[in-house]
Amino acid sequence: MEIKDKKYDCAINPCAFNATCTDLINDFHCNCPDGFTGKRCEEKIDICQVNPCYHGSCVDSLFTRKCICHPGWEGEACDININECLVNPCKNDGLCIDLVNDFECQCLPGFYGSTCQYEVNYCALESCSNDGICKNEQNSFKCECPNGFNGTRCENNIDECKMSKCDFEGTLKCVDDINKYECICKKGFIGKYCDKKVDECEKNPCYNNGICYTENSETKCKCSKGWQGDYCQEEINMCLILSNPCQNNGQCIPLPNESYYCSCPDGVSGSNCQHLPNLCLGEPCLNGGTCFSNGTYSECKCSPLYTGDGCQYKIDTCNDDFCKNGGECINEQNDSFKCKCQPGFTGDNCEINIDNCYSNNCPATAYCIDQINNYECLCPFNKTGLACDKLVDVDYDLKFMDGIEISEASLSVPIQFSGNGLSISLWVKFDYGINGGGSIFTLYNSENPNYDKNSKEILRISDKGCFANLFNNEEKITLRFPQNQIINDGNWNHISFIWNGLDGTGTYSLIWNSIRIVQDTGNGQGKFLNGNYWIKLGSNIDDDKKFVGSITRVNLWNRVINFDTEIPLIVKDCQGAEDIFDGLVTRFTGYNKISGKVERVQKSTCGRRNINEKKNVVTLNYEKEIIVKNCPHDILISTNKRQTNVTWDEPIFESSLGLQITKIDNNLRPGQVFVPGNYMVLYIAKDEKNNVGECHFNIYVSPNNCTQPDDPINGIQACESWGPNNRYKACSITCHDGYEFPIEAPSFYSCSAEGIWRPNINQNIFRYPNCAKSHNANRVIRINVNFPNSGLCNNAAKNALGEKILQRLQYFNTKWKICNEKLSDFDNNYDSCSHLNVTVECIKKINNRVRRDDDNDIPNQIYNVSIEIGVKRDSETSKNINIIDLLQSEILLNDLFNLNQVIPNGIPDLNSLNINNVYYCGFGTILKNDVCVPCGPGMAYNIKKNICEYCPIGSYQSREGEISCILCPNTTTTIGVGSITPDECKPSCEPGHYFNTQTSICEECGVGMYQPEKGKFNCYACGVGQTTLSSTSITIDDCRDECPDGEQMTISGVCQPCSIGSYRTKGQHRQCELCPEGTTTESTHSINKEQCNLPKCMPGQYLYSAEKKCQLCPRGTYQDNEEQIKCKICPTDHTTASEGATHESQCYSTNQCETGENDCSWHAICKDLPDDGDVPSYECTCKPGYRGNGTLCIDSCTNYCLNDGVCKKNTQGSVECICKETFSGDRCEIRFQPKQQKLIIITVSIVAVVVIFIIIIVIFWMNQYRFNRIKHYNEKDKPQFGNSVGINSNFVYGTTNLQQSLNVGLEMKHNLGNNGVITRPVGFYYEDDEEYSETNVVKKENDNTDIRHDRFSQMSEELKNNDQETLNHGH
Repeated sequence: MEIKDKKYDCAINPCAFNATCTDLINDFHCNCPDGFTGKRCEEKIDICQVNPCYHGSCVDSLFTRKCICHPGWEGEACDININECLVNPCKNDGLCIDLVNDFECQCLPGFYGSTCQYEVNYCALESCSNDGICKNEQNSFKCECPNGFNGTRCENNIDECKMSKCDFEGTLKCVDDINKYECICKKGFIGKYCDKKVDECEKNPCYNNGICYTENSETKCKCSKGWQGDYCQEEINMCLILSNPCQNNGQCIPLPNESYYCSCPDGVSGSNCQHLPNLCLGEPCLNGGTCFSNGTYSECKCSPLYTGDGCQYKIDTCNDDFCKNGGECINEQNDSFKCKCQPGFTGDNCEINIDNCYSNNCPATAYCIDQINNYECLCPFNKTGLACDKLVDVDYDLKFMDGIEISEASLSVPIQFSGNGLSISLWVKFDYGINGGGSIFTLYNSENPNYDKNSKEILRISDKGCFANLFNNEEKITLRFPQNQIINDGNWNHISFIWNGLDGTGTYSLIWNSIRIVQDTGNGQGKFLNGNYWIKLGSNIDDDKKFVGSITRVNLWNRVINFDTEIPLIVKDCQGAEDIFDGLVTRFTGYNKISGKVERVQKSTCGRRNINEKKNVVTLNYEKEIIVKNCPHDILISTNKRQTNVTWDEPIFESSLGLQITKIDNNLRPGQVFVPGNYMVLYIAKDEKNNVGECHFNIYVSPNNCTQPDDPINGIQACESWGPNNRYKACSITCHDGYEFPIEAPSFYSCSAEGIWRPNINQNIFRYPNCAKSHNANRVIRINVNFPNSGLCNNAAKNALGEKILQRLQYFNTKWKICNEKLSDFDNNYDSCSHLNVTVECIKKINNRVRRDDDNDIPNQIYNVSIEIGVKRDSETSKNINIIDLLQSEILLNDLFNLNQVIPNGIPDLNSLNINNVYYCGFGTILKNDVCVPCGPGMAYNIKKNICEYCPIGSYQSREGEISCILCPNTTTTIGVGSITPDECKPSCEPGHYFNTQTSICEECGVGMYQPEKGKFNCYACGVGQTTLSSTSITIDDCRDECPDGEQMTISGVCQPCSIGSYRTKGQHRQCELCPEGTTTESTHSINKEQCNLPKCMPGQYLYSAEKKCQLCPRGTYQDNEEQIKCKICPTDHTTASEGATHESQCYSTNQCETGENDCSWHAICKDLPDDGDVPSYECTCKPGYRGNGTLCIDSCTNYCLNDGVCKKNTQGSVECICKETFSGDRCEIRFQPKQQKLIIITVSIVAVVVIFIIIIVIFWMNQYRFNRIKHYNEKDKPQFGNSVGINSNFVYGTTNLQQSLNVGLEMKHNLGNNGVITRPVGFYYEDDEEYSETNVVKKENDNTDIRHDRFSQMSEELKNNDQETLNHGH
C-alpha cells in the first residue's frame, strides 16, 4: 500500500497573535495566549471576569489584566488588606485595630483621641470640695484634702469626736468642727476634756433653806415646802400649776405653802367660784334660740332665720350679696332659702366654679382651660384645629359689618403677659373712609387667667389715636393722629404702639405706616407689665361711631420691636412680611368669641390687589414657589440635665422656578443650649421675587420620658402607650374595693411630647391622688307635709300632732325595720328610732300662699310637719324594697298620716307631700355619692369648706382623716403640695439657688438661670439667646442678651472678644471655649472650633504663617509665651546657645569686654569685635601713656629715657625726655663726647669689662655654693612666688632668664591667672602708678612666710637691653 505525503496544516500560520500551532491529522490546534480563545485565537476573553480584582478596579491589557487597588488593599488581586497598625500609630500603649484603609485605637484608661494622643484631665471634669487640691493620676484623679476632710472629693468633714479625748462621765456631748472638736461638759464638770469634777455644794447654791446634794455627778437641790426650781429660787404658784382653778372669771391669788384663794365676781360663790346664778331662767331667747349663761351675762344663739339679742328679729335671707356669681336667691315654703346658680357654678352660695376640664375632649397635646360652664382647648404654639394638628393660618381678615350695633371679636382665653416692654402691631381698613370711625383694638387686664372677669381697660386704639392707662399711679397716655396722617382713608394702614420700660425713660410712641408720628417719655420708667391680658377687636359700647371695616395681622410682643429694622419689614409687605417670633406673645389667632356681625374672610385682602378692567382680570400671584427639602420632624429630647445642646440637619430650600434663594432666616440655630420646655423652630426662605418657603418643627426638651408614676395608695392605674414609638402615655386610676378618692379625679392623665403629666397640681413633681377607706354615709329621709286646720294652731295641738306622727312612724319601723339604729324598747311591741325627729309649725295661709307666723293663736292656719328619719340602706331592710317607695305607699295608700281622730280635719294635704334622701358624713370626712371618705395621706379636712385639700407647700400628713397638716421644721419645705412623709421636707434654699433632689444639697441656679423665691426646687431659664452675669441671679431683670459670636460676657456685663486660642458660638457656649489641645486660632473673635486650624506654638517657637506650622526661634532670639507669630530679640551684643530659647535669661553676652572674659591689661582699652561664628573676638589697645601689645602694657616712661634722662608725661599720655648736658635726642640717645675723653672712656671700658668678668666668676661661684646648700631642701618646701606663669623675681632664686621672660610674655595673651585675672610681673614700681602698692606680698599656699619682691623686675632689664640694641643699630 502506498502512503502519500502528509499535509502540514500549520503551514499557513492559522493561529493569531503568534500562537503556537500544533499540527493534527487534517487539522491543527492553536495554543492561545492569555486573554484569547477560539479555533484560531480570534475570540477575546474578558480576563477581568475570569480573574477579577477583589477590592479594586480591573484593567484588561489584552493578554493580562492589571488591578488598581482601592485604598487600604494591595496584592496582585487586591485581596490583601493593608495593615495600617504595622506602623504602631496608637500612642500611649493604645491597642490598634486594623480596618479597611483605616485603623482604630482602643485607648487605655486615662487617654483619648484618634491615636490616644491626649491624656484625660480628670481634674478638669471633677472638682475637689472644701479647698482640696486635685491631682491627675493614671486612670482617675486624686484629691489631696485639707486637714479635717476626707472622701473622694474631700466632701466629708471628719468627725473628730469619734477620736476625741472627751471624758465619758463628764461630757454632755462632743461638738465636731473642722479639724477640731469641743467637749461640752455636764453640770459639775470643767476642763478641756470635761475630766475635772466640781463640788457645787461647797458654794451653797440652794436658796430658801434648800438642801444641796449630788446625784449622778449632778448637783441638785431638795427644796422646802412652797419652793421649786433648780436652786429652789421660785415660789410655787398653785394658780399656774392648776391652770387657774377659779371658774367663772374668778381671780386666782397664790398663797404660801402651796395654796391659793379665788376672788369671785358678784353673784358667784364657792371655793373655786363654781356656783353661778342662772340668768337663763324664763327662756329669754325667742324663736327657738338657745340661751347660754356664765353667771355674769347671758347670750342667745339664734336659729338661722332670726337675729337680735333675744332672737326677736327675722332675717331677710335673700339679700343681694348672698348668692354669688349671679345666682338667684329663692325662699322656700318653710322659710328656708336656696340659691339657684347660673350655669357653670355650684355650692350653697354658688361660690364654686365647676371645673369643666375634669371631663373634656381636648387632644393629648392641648392644655385644657376651665371657663364658666365651658372649657377651652389651648393648642401648642402655632397649632390649631380640633386635634391641634394644623398650623395656624394668619392669612385672613376679620370683617366688621354693623355700623349701628356693636360687633366685636375677642380672644377666647386671656394671654399671660410679663415684660418690661410692650409692642402692638395691626393692619386696619375702614370701609367708609373718613366717614368711618370707632374703636378697633382694646387691651384689658383680666382678674381671672382663664376667662374675662372684672377686666380693666388699659389701652385702646381708635380712628382718633391711642389712649392708654398702663399703670394706676401714672398719667394716662394720649396719642392722637394728626389730620394729614389718618387711618380712616379707605386703605389698609399699619398701626404700631410701643412702650419701653427698660431704657429708664419710659418712652412710648405711636407709629403709622412705619412713620413715628408722635413720641414721648416719662411713663412707667423701670416698671414691669404683668397680668392676664385680654384683647377685643371692634367697637366698644361708648363709641360714637361703630367700626365698619377689616382688621388683620394683630400681633403683640413683650419687648420693644426695633423701629429701624423690624417695623419696616412688617410694613413693607402685608402679605409677605415675616412674623417676628422673638418675644411674640400672641399671633393673629384665637379670636373665637364673636358678637354681632363679624365675618372671618379667608385669604386676607391686605396686600392683595385685584385689578378688573372690563373683561381683563389681572391677579397678582402670591403662590409660594419654593420647595423645602429635609425639613426636620419634631425633636423629642429626654434628659436629666438642666441644660442640653440640641442639633439638627438644617432644611434645604430650592426654587421650582429656577430663581436664586436670596435670604434664609431662622429663629433658632443647631447646637444651641436649651432648657426643659417647648420650642418652635422656624426657617423662612425668600427668592429674588419674594416667593416664600417655610419649614417649622418643634423641639420638646423634657426632664423625663413620660416615666410611669407609682400607683395611687390603695388604688391601681391602667395605662396605654401611644404616639411615636409609643413613648407617650395615657393613664386612668381607680381605687380598690372599699376605697374612694377624697377629691374628684379626672377621667385620665396624659403625658405627651413635653414629657409632663397633665393635669398636675404641682410644678416639680407628679403624683396621683391617693385612695382612702370609705364607709356608708348616714342616710336621712326628709318628709314634709301640711295638715289643714279649722281651729286654733296652738302649742297643745302641735304637740299632740307631732306625738301621734312619731308614734305612727315608730310603729311603721317595727314592721319594716327601716331605722338605722335600735334603741331600748319603749314597750314590747315596737322599736324606737334614734334619728327620728318630728317638728310641727304653724303656717298662715294668705291667698293660697303660706308663710310662717309667730302668733300661734290665730285662726286660718295650717300645720307644717317636717320629719327626719335616720334609715338604713335599701338593701338592709327586712324586705328588698326601696324605703322611699315604701313610705310613699304607706302615706298615700294606707293613710299612715291620717290623724282625723286626733285633730279636727286631720287628713294631710297630699299635694304638699315631699320625700327625699339626704346623706350625712361625720366630722373630718366628705360625702362621695352615698359613702363617706376621709381625707387621704397628704391631705387635710377643711372645716369651713367641708372639703379635702392637699397639704400646702411646707407641710405633710401621713395619716388619713386629719383636719390639719404637720408643718415641716424651720428652714425646710416640700417640693409641692400633697406631701405625705416628713422625709419630703427638704432644706429651704435661698433665692438664686435651688434644692437638687439628686445631690440633696442647695445649688446655685447657674448662669442663664434665676430664681426670685426662697425654698424652690428648680430655677427659671432665661430665654434662648439670653444669659446672666451671675450664677445666683434672683430676677428676670438679670437676663440679658448673649454676646455675639466670638465674644463673651465679662462680670461687668461688657462683651469682650475671645482671645487667640479660643472660640464661642452664640447659643451654644456660655463662655469662650479653648481650642483642642495643640491647636489655636489665627486671631481673636473666633466663632467655632473649625477656626482652630493652626498649630499651637509653645514657648521657644513662633508661627510661620506661610506654611501654618511652628518654627523654632533662631539663635539670638527667644519667646517666653505661647501662640506667638514672632520671636523676641535678645539685647544688644547678646545671643543664645541654640535655637528655641524660651526665656531672656538664655540670652548671654558676646561682649567679652563687658563681661571681663578677656586678657587685656589693666592699662589697656578692650574693644569688642564682631564674632566669627561662635568664636568671640575682641581687641586690646594700651591706654595713652602706656605701651605694649594690649595684653601687656607698661608705663611709657619705663626704660624710655636713656643715659639718665628724666621722663615726663603730659595729660594726653605723651612722654618727653629731659636729657643731661652731654646727651640729646628724643630718648637722650645721642652723646656729645670730646676727643680727650675718648681714651679715658676706652680705659674705663676695659676696666669695666674686667670687673664684669670678675663679677661673673663670683656669681658663678655663689651659684655653685647656693646649689650645694639647697640640695638638702625638699622640693615641696621650696617657697613659691607669684603665679606659675608670671614673670617673677625674688631674692632666693634670682631672676628668670631673658628668653623665658619673653616667651612668658607672649603666652600671657591666652592664659589667665586665678579667677581670670592676669598675674602682673613683680618688681615694677612707679611714683605715678596708683594700681600697685609699694611692695607685693605673696603668700605660700600652705605657709605663712611673706617674701618681699624686688622693685625691679627682669622685664626692666629686658627692655633696657632692647633699647640699647636699638641705639647700637642706630649708630
